Amino acid sequence: MKPEQPLLVALRVRPMNRTEYNRGAVHAAQIVDSSLVVLRDPNEDSGDILRAHRSREKQYVFDHTFGPLSTQAEVYQGAGQGVIRKVMEGYNSTIFAYGATGTGKTYTMLGLEREPGIMVCTLNELFQHVEKTTDDTIYHITMAYLEIYN
Repeated sequence: MKPEQPLLVALRVRPMNRTEYNRGAVHAAQIVDSSLVVLRDPNEDSGDILRAHRSREKQYVFDHTFGPLSTQAEVYQGAGQGVIRKVMEGYNSTIFAYGATGTGKTYTMLGLEREPGIMVCTLNELFQHVEKTTDDTIYHITMAYLEIYN
């Protein structure tokens, strides 16, 4: 996160699972660089005369993008770590994961024991900063985790 950037929007493309590979699926999201993503229409029909000369690709720009091979640590460093400095200055902070069921939100936020997610890494780093504090600062830390389903 840039020093005075109040909002960061990142995209993580999850790896395809075995079933998707077996069906011959391809990624609809193509990461072009660290901020540009192109979404391709997986149902594009080259025989569709009405749309023959129209691209059905959509381009989106993010502050940061993470590909299917990105590690939990890379995602944390690029999308989560920047909030710690502001939290230590007394600001509230929110990390929000949004997406359809099965897109990897819970994995990205919680992770696994051997690959902790953003939430675990953030709390670990936050408490490390608190332990390093040499003055008499008193901290009040509150954390909430909420999953909303339709």
